[in-house]
Amino acid sequence: MHEKNNLMNWTESPLGQALHDEGGQLLARIRPLSAGGVSAQWCNGQTWDVSDQHTKLGRSPARWFATVPEARKAIESALEAPQAGDPGWTGGGEAGIARVPGLVQQLYALVKEFETLFPGRKFTPDGHLVWSIGEVIAAHGFGLRLLDGDSGAHDALAPDGRLVQVKATQGRGITLRSEPEHLLVLQLRRDGGHELVYNGPGEPVWASATAKPGGAQRTISLVKLLRLMQAVPAEQQLAAPVSG
Repeated sequence: MHEKNNLMNWTESPLGQALHDEGGQLLARIRPLSAGGVSAQWCNGQTWDVSDQHTKLGRSPARWFATVPEARKAIESALEAPQAGDPGWTGGGEAGIARVPGLVQQLYALVKEFETLFPGRKFTPDGHLVWSIGEVIAAHGFGLRLLDGDSGAHDALAPDGRLVQVKATQGRGITLRSEPEHLLVLQLRRDGGHELVYNGPGEPVWASATAKPGGAQRTISLVKLLRLMQAVPAEQQLAAPVSG
């Protein structure tokens, strides 16, 4: 049995299902498991994030799914995701990112005006506003595809398939709610610029962070993040996309 989905072709057999591209290249396989569920295995070099299923593995070519439709949807979504350089990959493009410093300066000018009008009150931008500014800066700088707001611990997908959590702050530290696969930490400045504090695996940061009393959240200072960053090898860092 053959079933076409856009430029992809699913083939069914007693051993499971296989997905080929329009040129006949094998992309992925789905096979039933005797213990229940199915295994979705990449055949094109891609990998799954399996940190939620395996305690010792971060990524793997194969991942368990409960049903075939669930596995097929995950495979097709991963293949249809924009790649670095595609329109919309970073959201705002060059024109949008060029306006960020000026907009941040305007934001802080308004903050200063509010604080002048109401002495003793602080109007420091925080929360989703700061996080979203950091996300668009990181997306443009590293070729990330930003995920939906309900995507759990991660905010973006890197061109190499790594899941990325982006943290932006104006303060001296950050708070984590869970261990990310990869972590980017930016410190935003009032002049609209920013500093990259950390770019590396989430595991050492999570292990070094201090647990908050009565909760699962952990905090870590920017000073400690800078020290951890010194030990991250270049091959574990996200690289900026090469243009042209």
